Amino acid sequence: MPRFRSSELHWPAEMAGRAIVLDGSASEMRRSLGPRAWLVFEELLLTSEPAANGRQASVSVRSVAASLGLANDTTAQAIRRLCNARLVSASQHRTASGAFDIGTYCITVPSAINVVESKTPPHRVARPEASQLSLLIEP
Repeated sequence: MPRFRSSELHWPAEMAGRAIVLDGSASEMRRSLGPRAWLVFEELLLTSEPAANGRQASVSVRSVAASLGLANDTTAQAIRRLCNARLVSASQHRTASGAFDIGTYCITVPSAINVVESKTPPHRVARPEASQLSLLIEP
């Protein structure tokens, strides 16, 4: 298992100062969505910007999958699950050349969730490096 030093832990610049705050009623929603869909939902919220009807994230399935360490298909399934739960609606437009442009996800933020913007990034605590335990067995 890789070990990380506190100097190696950092937040991506686009997420610095952004946090998701949940109240107690969010636990039922987390349970019903499942861990993968919830993880993707958090990632969409963290990469989103305020919009007129909630929040909007302009990301691709591949970029979300890469940032979470998930497969593209797993991420796409999680997004479909979020769409079925009516938390996310997807739209994709074509560029002038006819190619598909990056996807836009409109996110309905339930009252149990609040995305907070702050001036300082969230604090991450690094675990100290473990030392190896030596055992001496005497005959």
